[in-house]
Amino acid sequence: MWVSAVSLRVKGIASGKTCQLYPNDHSAVKCLTIGEIKVYPGSRLKGPNSCIGKAIDGYCRGKGLDEACTTHYECDVGLMCGADKRCDRASEEGQYCNNENFLCNSYLYCREGRCIRYGSVKNHNNPGVNNPNLCESRYLYRGVCAPAPRLDGKIFVDSVEDICDYDNGHAEPAKCGFHKDAKAICRPGEADLVSEWRNVLDYLNKKPKCNPALSYLAMCDYGEHQFGREYLKAAIDYWKLNLFVEIQENAECAKPFTHPDYFDLLKRYGSDTSVSDS
Repeated sequence: MWVSAVSLRVKGIASGKTCQLYPNDHSAVKCLTIGEIKVYPGSRLKGPNSCIGKAIDGYCRGKGLDEACTTHYECDVGLMCGADKRCDRASEEGQYCNNENFLCNSYLYCREGRCIRYGSVKNHNNPGVNNPNLCESRYLYRGVCAPAPRLDGKIFVDSVEDICDYDNGHAEPAKCGFHKDAKAICRPGEADLVSEWRNVLDYLNKKPKCNPALSYLAMCDYGEHQFGREYLKAAIDYWKLNLFVEIQENAECAKPFTHPDYFDLLKRYGSDTSVSDS
């Protein structure tokens, strides 16, 4: 079992290292010093030499408006590298984006040449791209936004041989995960995580600014600088939406290297935000 192999490999890992498990290679745990983990403009620094850009007040910042650039990654929050190879303002909602997502500000997505908000496409409408994050329900069925399914049963089950059923007729095997009691886990349906999704959308609507080229739904650390605990909660909920099986109720031995950013967020948030299995 993957969990057993992983728990054996945590022994002997040097302190002061960040260890990252690569899921496609069950035999390898790669240890990096903090300074080797590079971050982009809009992210919190992980070490004195970790910034791809300029380190200012604990955050990585990029080049400013009209400064010369070669890639989007070089430009500061809310900016992108324009056609004239200078940092320019990213497009806002409704503005033209030439079907390149980097041209939209970090809390927006480029759909059919225009920047739109995540979660803005209603049920029964085609979002235009295969991206459920554009749907209000965060669920796609046959390419169309659709009512989200709900898990018909408990999250924690006894075995990976158990079948997880959903109220839309979908069924799938339970996952192994990293549960502290070694139980298998049924992935919640999107409807079971609706409060988390709404919290992420509420945060995005406050327009936190990140580097458009490397933000995931604008959950960048610079948002924390602006909104404090609201960022922490929204970022934790984002992880739960996308990696529920991997992060839910992890064993202590898995925490140092299984999605370490998530556990850092939980520690900084200072409370339990787990989803109930009832």
